[in-house]
Amino acid sequence: MENIMVMQREQLSPRNQRLLEHLESVWQRQKSLPPDALKHITRLVISFPEEHKAAGLRMLADDVISSMRLHLLGLVEAFKRYAEQEDISLEDRDETLQDTLPEIFNTIKKIDEQLTVRSLDDLTALVNITVSLQSVSQARSADEAQSSLYELASLYYKRLVEEGLLVDAQKTEQDVVSMWHRPVAPFSAWVYFDGHPGPMALSAESVPTVPQCTMPVKVRVVATAQHA
Repeated sequence: MENIMVMQREQLSPRNQRLLEHLESVWQRQKSLPPDALKHITRLVISFPEEHKAAGLRMLADDVISSMRLHLLGLVEAFKRYAEQEDISLEDRDETLQDTLPEIFNTIKKIDEQLTVRSLDDLTALVNITVSLQSVSQARSADEAQSSLYELASLYYKRLVEEGLLVDAQKTEQDVVSMWHRPVAPFSAWVYFDGHPGPMALSAESVPTVPQCTMPVKVRVVATAQHA
């Protein structure tokens, strides 16, 4: 299999560099929706008739999953940057990416295929899990980034399964409807969670608690180059 780091350098042609600069300029002008706007959109979606509400909730859920996709890619970039700064060998850097990228992409693909969000409860649980795991998988070194790359995607999948947000793609529609038949909590407020803006439906009894997550410690440690 070709060396990923070498391929990265070879693919950064002058044309690609110009396109990246153009994208950077466009992204600077792109405005993200503020929490208050997301609140009103979510309130609108849960007022839709049932035949449209599920589609609207899925669109909101896809945006949450997209934030995790970008978070994972950001960890890849952080690992590469810190590994270069810490003089970790090219072979060890490439081995980490060869080990982790297929699993990350396959796991996110499975989540896309199996995700089922049918109520505000479900959307709130999805946001809580996503933000919680993102907050505990920040990378301040190559070792931290590497640990998250090996563990985060599978842990994310496990948490979603435990919360009942993933349904086997082979289940029949009747099975799915039966599984997800449960009352919907009333919408009452919009808050910030742990410094991160995001939707959290508040009610006295039925809101899922935020998972208290800690990332597993990665046993394997990459080797650093020996200096003379």
